[in-house]
Amino acid sequence: MRPDEEYREWFSARVRERGDVYFTDGRVKLLPSYSIRAVRAVVRGSRNYHVEADLEAEPPTFSCECIWFTEYGEECKHIWAVLRAVAVRVPAWKRFFDALGSAPEPRPALRASSQVDDILYVLLRTHTALGGVTIQVLSRSRRKNGDWTKWRPFNGTLDQLETLPPFDRETMAMLNARSYGVLESMITLQQPAAAMWIERLARAGKLAAERDGDYERIAWDEGPPSSAMKSAAPTSWRDRSAAATRSCRSTA
Repeated sequence: MRPDEEYREWFSARVRERGDVYFTDGRVKLLPSYSIRAVRAVVRGSRNYHVEADLEAEPPTFSCECIWFTEYGEECKHIWAVLRAVAVRVPAWKRFFDALGSAPEPRPALRASSQVDDILYVLLRTHTALGGVTIQVLSRSRRKNGDWTKWRPFNGTLDQLETLPPFDRETMAMLNARSYGVLESMITLQQPAAAMWIERLARAGKLAAERDGDYERIAWDEGPPSSAMKSAAPTSWRDRSAAATRSCRSTA
């Protein structure tokens, strides 16, 4: 129960009326205390009056510096104004969440123009000492007339994963396991993860290398490496992962 309701009968109507004026005029300043029911406050009247209320005591105790309380021992308008302020005091946890602000508005549904229908993983030439590779993620969409749009760097967020084709949804989720909201379009892989991803993407027909201004898809088989694969893979990577490169061939 609110303290101004619980102890209402302790105060005369006249005292409550005058205390209400003090409260609504903003004359009460609650001070920090060790408990939410151990109240300390300053009330601004003809001067500042210190008020204390121990609502945990049985019965509760009150004190005020005003003459009405110190000389007559009566609960005064200052104490009542403090009880009113305590009743509407905002808890610390609520002040914390209010400071955080309201939750962001839900993202609008993706427009048709944002729909991704195909993703390609382009193997870029790198020269890292450990044989790493960088993969650029490209995407394209179907126009209304059935034609493909041009390949462009993939630009998406984690909440778009569910809109991607199943293989790409799983792939992008694993490649962006440490992402915070944005799906990366340039991903660098080191060994031994690089060899595993090259095989996975090539077997799915999703791996490509840039050649003569176009993108040449690279498939997986047991034959010699394709010229596209030889061009894209760095020397250090080919030397360390011959088993992977020898199984990639061009499908162009």
